[in-house]
Amino acid sequence: GGYAALSLLVQSDRFRAAVSSAGPANLLSLYSTMLPDASATQTFVVPSEFEMKGAPWEATEQYVRNSPFLWLNKVKTPLLLLQGDADLERTPQSDAVYVGLSKLGRRVDYVKYRGEDHDPQSWSRHNKRDALTRVIAWFDEHLRN
Repeated sequence: GGYAALSLLVQSDRFRAAVSSAGPANLLSLYSTMLPDASATQTFVVPSEFEMKGAPWEATEQYVRNSPFLWLNKVKTPLLLLQGDADLERTPQSDAVYVGLSKLGRRVDYVKYRGEDHDPQSWSRHNKRDALTRVIAWFDEHLRN
């Protein structure tokens, strides 16, 4: 869902607000993400999940074309980013989106949930409630009127 939201935002200004949760944004850097145990699981996930035709050096143009981070200058829609800080493969991706959109002067809010992993379904009750409250408030702010 997070990747789909980011991909739509770099291609369309039809939306008045959006939310991205743990969305990969730069498939080039995601491919090479290494975890503390020295594993690099994304080298298997990125080509299959995102239907890349190989490693970045084999399908460079495809990785560039399908990396929303490289097209953030096209984003006009206000974006709320939600991220668990224990999601070691995706947190740097959300960080990059926040930095990029901020540098471009776009409206972006970023909330990191301490100790939470990738899937908000597994988050603590408190953090789930907070995230849902923020999402509702975000859409209320941008969609009312």
